[in-house]
Amino acid sequence: MEFASPVDYLNYIDSGAYIKPTAVITDVHMPNMSGYEMMGIVLERFPDINFAVISGEPTISSRNKGLACMYLAKPFHPEAIQEMLNKFSRCKVEGASTEIGCASFGDREEFGVLDCVCPKLACMKSKH
Repeated sequence: MEFASPVDYLNYIDSGAYIKPTAVITDVHMPNMSGYEMMGIVLERFPDINFAVISGEPTISSRNKGLACMYLAKPFHPEAIQEMLNKFSRCKVEGASTEIGCASFGDREEFGVLDCVCPKLACMKSKH
């Protein structure tokens, strides 16, 4: 599914039609609020949702910047999106695991996000 703005996505999660996705891929610059702001709001309600951030301006700062699983800087190769989707799919099917390689994928260094955040692993740890 695609949404024209973060506000449209937030309205969708409040609707009766909401189905939790495998992952949410967001840009940073969007109408009404940034992708980072939207990510923070969504993760407050659904802390186990996986996010990917794509941006042509990876140096933009935000307090939510380190909350995504994967990061891609624009321009990117279409194969990178396919690899990202494969990693998200593996996570859904096999369960969260560092073996999937999210931390070594993409452009974390360009975004200045070197620590891997796996919301599903963090949620599993907090339940024990």
